Amino acid sequence: TPLPEDFITALRFCMFSTSSDTSKPTLTCVHMVGGFAESCDNFRVTRYYFKKGKTPPDLIDTLIPNQSVSDLVNYKPTKYGITEGWAHFEQNGVVFSCRTYAEAFPDVEPLLEVKGKKLSLPEGIAEAADRAAIFTSAKQKSNEMATIKVQPGSLLIEGMGDSGWYKEKIKSNYTGAPLGFSISPHFLKEALALT
Repeated sequence: TPLPEDFITALRFCMFSTSSDTSKPTLTCVHMVGGFAESCDNFRVTRYYFKKGKTPPDLIDTLIPNQSVSDLVNYKPTKYGITEGWAHFEQNGVVFSCRTYAEAFPDVEPLLEVKGKKLSLPEGIAEAADRAAIFTSAKQKSNEMATIKVQPGSLLIEGMGDSGWYKEKIKSNYTGAPLGFSISPHFLKEALALT
């Protein structure tokens, strides 16, 4: 069956918030749903809506483990097939097969019902995130974090790791109260490329 054109983009986007805790195996997976892919590690949640149409019916409720996702995103499969306990992805006659989980994925919809102020990030933040990523070292790429501090008129991005630290201040139009958060610089760059 043909895959949505942005299937690999969805996997790459969602793998950031899959868990590495195997005591909750469903949270170590990317969950395919009708029209979107999602993941949650009990701290972060990610949802990617497919650009065209809906998820093919027999791919709905498929749980693809993050170990398979991290390999699969290096390929560009165009077709897939589902058999009991397996998902198969094909690219030019080469088939990549991975085990799937049969458990139910938790409902993350309430976590996505967010109220609050919208924040527009300034020009140049993607490039700054790229530079900060050089200094955010961790065993897993998804655990690398940069700190963002926003205050009236400016945004500060910081990356710190074994090889040193990086700070960059960017001019901003923000006028609200100071705020801050931590985010994977790789995920921030991916998200900015899609918005």
